Amino acid sequence: MKKRVFIVCSHHHVVKEWFSYKGKGAHILSFDYHTDFRDAFISKSGDPSAGYAYSNTRYKTYLSKHIPCRDVDAAIEDLRNDEHIDFALKSGMIEKAFVFSHDGNTYHDGRVLSVPNRRKQIVHARIFSYCEVDHPLANPPPYTDSTEAMMAKCITTDLVLDEVLKTFWQYGFNQDNYILDFDCDFIRDKDAMTHGRYQTLQNLINGAKAITIAREPKCVEECSGYTLSYEEIEDWLTKLIKDSCGGNAEIVEG
Repeated sequence: MKKRVFIVCSHHHVVKEWFSYKGKGAHILSFDYHTDFRDAFISKSGDPSAGYAYSNTRYKTYLSKHIPCRDVDAAIEDLRNDEHIDFALKSGMIEKAFVFSHDGNTYHDGRVLSVPNRRKQIVHARIFSYCEVDHPLANPPPYTDSTEAMMAKCITTDLVLDEVLKTFWQYGFNQDNYILDFDCDFIRDKDAMTHGRYQTLQNLINGAKAITIAREPKCVEECSGYTLSYEEIEDWLTKLIKDSCGGNAEIVEG
């Protein structure tokens, strides 16, 4: 059976593929520049009669309409491109999300746990956020421009990803049941696509139940300082996937 590789333009459209795993307890392993941890449909919750101030009533209306997820396309129409993880969790498409990103977690509502940390108690978070600034290679502080540039070059290497995975395993990442999710804006330096040290990433590709890719053209340009295009990153990534799978990959555009 060929491995499905589902490619979309805006990140929240990946839920169309994730929907196939509803109720199966799948985890998401996501590589992204951003965290995308906003509450599902929060952007639709402004009340027009009150200057679009947040309305809990409107928010609950959207949740009750879409969380049963009888129509995933209708839900996508009401989602923003940074609300899909929360939606997928609430609707049962996935059980947990593990996100390695450039940006750090800014949410403190119990849904998200920033890792690594020293908390020993059992936590009930369902989103686990690893920011590159916390990686051993980026330490000690401060996180300077030169450190950031170094991380951008090696962000896809075995040395970086092995440490991230080791941490995620400690927080319950299921390496036997996961979807690999990749936002093209995760890559912001050409060196990240040319160093050749991709064994860990290739292992993740092979182990994934499916792979989702978000092009996010504007974000790619902005996050790379206008030095890269999504086409370059998509071409590199799909070639790596095909090589890793021995050509046994089915590329589908959503």
